[in-house]
Amino acid sequence: MMNHLYFPINIPVTYISCGNLFHKGPWIHSERIIDSFVIIVGVKGIVYIQQDDEHYEVKPGCMLLLLPGHRHKGYKISDKEISFYWVHFMLKEHEIVNEQEANRIFRSSAYSERAQHALLPIFSSFDADSKIDILFRQLVHARKEPQYTSLAADYLLTSLIISLTHRHLIELKDSDSYKQGMQTFELITEWMKLNYSKDITAASVARQFNYNPNYFSKIFRERTGMSFTTYLNVLRINNAKVLLFQTSLRVNEIAYEVGFRDDKYFMRVFKKMEGLTPNQYRNSFYRTYMNDH
Repeated sequence: MMNHLYFPINIPVTYISCGNLFHKGPWIHSERIIDSFVIIVGVKGIVYIQQDDEHYEVKPGCMLLLLPGHRHKGYKISDKEISFYWVHFMLKEHEIVNEQEANRIFRSSAYSERAQHALLPIFSSFDADSKIDILFRQLVHARKEPQYTSLAADYLLTSLIISLTHRHLIELKDSDSYKQGMQTFELITEWMKLNYSKDITAASVARQFNYNPNYFSKIFRERTGMSFTTYLNVLRINNAKVLLFQTSLRVNEIAYEVGFRDDKYFMRVFKKMEGLTPNQYRNSFYRTYMNDH
């Protein structure tokens, strides 16, 4: 399973150096251990790099992340012309997470386009992206210009890392495992919309769809942004509001119809969500209806 680098980008990363290596003859990467992170993106040919015990072929469009304190070297000579971008940088804090945890982070409701963390795989390949090429060119050019400050380079590099993260998230979203997981979860929420009035719990729904109960509760919150109980109560209260408007059923009867077995608990939940008791809500509808007509 592929490990990922997860780190905050609410402040820019610290740029050290960058470049674009060209070589026409036989070439192999030197063996070393360094104290900075390195991103390598292939442009032409194949570069053969080993990090610890893993071997990587960096082809055009491939990205390899080298970690500080880890031994890396070339394990095979590149016979043909090669070219790749490289950039060294430092981070104040970071985590190395496995693929399962990376997928959990990505699927989390908290991780969005406004996320303040980058998520980079150790190795990935993607279609040629002119935006990433342009950002690398800008970064290489900027460090040659005297008017650019080190802080400007930090921000340019952070922008590049955001673009690389975005490319990786597109790949994750297009993956079969992600689509299958999302389809299964959509089935669960649709099933709940049809069965909200029954005596269901997180544990019973987890069993229904062959999930571990603890894992189910965890991913349910990640996918919906709320707990199972809160989501179920939202479904029940929304349907209770319809019954309050469209029927003359008593409050305790409506509570039972939408799945609450305790009408006092129903009234507490209703008031917490709507700011009114069920009867106040019903009366406000009638007043609004009369005023509008």
